[in-house]
Amino acid sequence: MASSSTLAAADAKKIKMDDGGSLAAPEAKKAKFDNESYSSKMEVEESVGGSKSVNDSIASASSTKKMLILRSSDNETLEIEESAALASKILRGIIEESERVGGNIIVPLPEVSSKVLVLIISYLNKHHNEENNNAEEMKEMLEWDDEFFQAIDNNEMLFDLINASNYLNIKSLLDSACDEAAERMKDMTVEDAREMFLVENDFSPEEEAKVRQESAWAFEK
Repeated sequence: MASSSTLAAADAKKIKMDDGGSLAAPEAKKAKFDNESYSSKMEVEESVGGSKSVNDSIASASSTKKMLILRSSDNETLEIEESAALASKILRGIIEESERVGGNIIVPLPEVSSKVLVLIISYLNKHHNEENNNAEEMKEMLEWDDEFFQAIDNNEMLFDLINASNYLNIKSLLDSACDEAAERMKDMTVEDAREMFLVENDFSPEEEAKVRQESAWAFEK
């Protein structure tokens, strides 16, 4: 289960809205990977705390499970089991390509911060093989999801997670994060939503008065 300290708020970013008033996610870009050798000087930050060298990580992974090394936009490196990473269509393509060309790889993710990447890895590890879950396990999964999103008490972090899951093409996480954003918005006033999404009011007083008159329901609590 993700902790509150792990889910620290990211730096504020301006969230744009599309013409229909919905959250506008950036166009997904294809992640690339480096065919570079691992260096003992590089460190892998473990989600449970502490760090270990990449060489140590590889040695450990080779005796247990095959791992993928991800590098965040702030140059942190984290690892995830390849089997769990397959839920991302972008990472799946990179894994398949790396198997074709051979060799170890580090996957740079210039659109994803380390704080958001920790969340994504936690989610993918928990939802790994969920299609094989029984009814009791699915119930426990839903409870875990509720706690996962409740711990993300900063809306900007939630929007960063939406953008990152879109970037990495992780449909289940994108859908769940968007559902959470919609749930948080449903009881908001227009002013609250503007503040939440950092949307500037570019209506003139006359234009806003007209909109308020035509769509009065949207300005009610």
